[in-house]
Amino acid sequence: MINNKKTKIIHVTSVHNHNDVRIYEKECISLSKEYNVEIINPNFEGKINKINFKKIFFFRKSKILRVLTSWIFVLPSTCLGKHKLIHFHDPELIFAAPFWKLFRKKVVYDVHENYSKQILANESLPEIVKIIISKILLFIEAIYSIFFDLIIVVLKDLNPTLNRFNNKVVVNNKPIIDYIFAPKKRKNQACYFGVISEKRGVLKVAKILKEKGIKLIIGGNFDNEHIKNEICKLDNVRYIGFVEREKIIEVVSESKCGLCTLMPTQNHVNGSPTKFFEYLAYGTPVIASNFKSYINEVSSDNDFVFYVNPLDSDEIRKSLLSIFKMSDSAINNLGLSAHLFSKKHHGWEKEEIKLLNAYKTII
Repeated sequence: MINNKKTKIIHVTSVHNHNDVRIYEKECISLSKEYNVEIINPNFEGKINKINFKKIFFFRKSKILRVLTSWIFVLPSTCLGKHKLIHFHDPELIFAAPFWKLFRKKVVYDVHENYSKQILANESLPEIVKIIISKILLFIEAIYSIFFDLIIVVLKDLNPTLNRFNNKVVVNNKPIIDYIFAPKKRKNQACYFGVISEKRGVLKVAKILKEKGIKLIIGGNFDNEHIKNEICKLDNVRYIGFVEREKIIEVVSESKCGLCTLMPTQNHVNGSPTKFFEYLAYGTPVIASNFKSYINEVSSDNDFVFYVNPLDSDEIRKSLLSIFKMSDSAINNLGLSAHLFSKKHHGWEKEEIKLLNAYKTII
C-alpha cells in the first residue's frame, strides 16, 4: 500500500521535542507502517522517515501560559484536515478533546505519568496548593474521559481514575533493542540518563562516586538550577546534555554500571523506569532501587541487577564497590546476560503489536 493512501493520523505534543523516544522513535515509527503519521510539536518542521513534523508555537518558557493556552494553539492544525485520529501526549491538551470530537475525530489520550502524583511530589509548591491542583486534575481527567476513544497508559495501575474506562490499553515504555552486544573495554565510570533531580537519587550517588574517585557521566535535562549547580560543581561528574539514543548506547555500553536509584516517591515506587531496561538492553549491569514494582519486572535472582535501598548510602556504596572491583570480563558477562534477558522479556516489539491492535479497534 503506498503511503498517500494510508489513513492519516496526528500525534500532538506541546511539551516533548519532535524526536522524543516514546512518541517518535517508538509509537510513530511503529504506526507509520500502517498509517500516514504527522507529529505536531514545539520545535521542528520537516520530514524524517516518512513522518511529517509540523512545528507550532507554544509558550515553552512559561509553564503557566503553556498549560493555559497550548490546547488553543493546536486547534487550527488539528480540527481541520483529512486525518481521522488525534493522539495527544500532554494533559494540558485535554481541553481540546471536545472540539476534536465536534469535528468527528477519533481521540487517543496517551498517559505517560500519574500527573496528580507528580504534582504532589513537587517540592516548589505549598502543600495545600499541591493537593488542590492534584484533585482538580483528577476531576478533569475523569470528566473529559467521555471524549476519548482510547486511553493508552504506560503502566497497568498508573492512574486509578482512568481504570474504569473500558477502552484502555497498556503500552509499556520498553526499549527498542536493535543493539548487538559485543564485549567492551569498560571505562572507570557509571552513567545516568533521564531527568536529573534529587528525587532521582543522582546527587546522592554522584557524591558517593566522588569519594571513590569514580566518574559519573550524566545525560538529560535538569529539574531545576539548584540541582544543576550542585551536580556540576562535582569534579567527577561530566554532563553531556540531552543526547540521542546512539550516544546513550555508546556511553552505557562502555560504563561499568547504569544508575536507577530513584527515591521512594509515590510515582517512583509504582513506576517502571525506561532507563532501567535500556541499561540492561545495552549490556550493562544496573544499580536500582529495591522497589517491588522493579523486582516484579526483573527478579533479584538476576546477578546483573544490584538492588539497594535508595535512602541508604552505605548500601549504595557497597554495591558500587562490588561492581567496580570486577574485571571487564566479569562486567561483560553480566552485560551479556542483561542484554539477552532484556531482549527476551522487555523489548518494544510486543508493545508495538499492542499499539497497532488498539488502533484497529477504533479506526
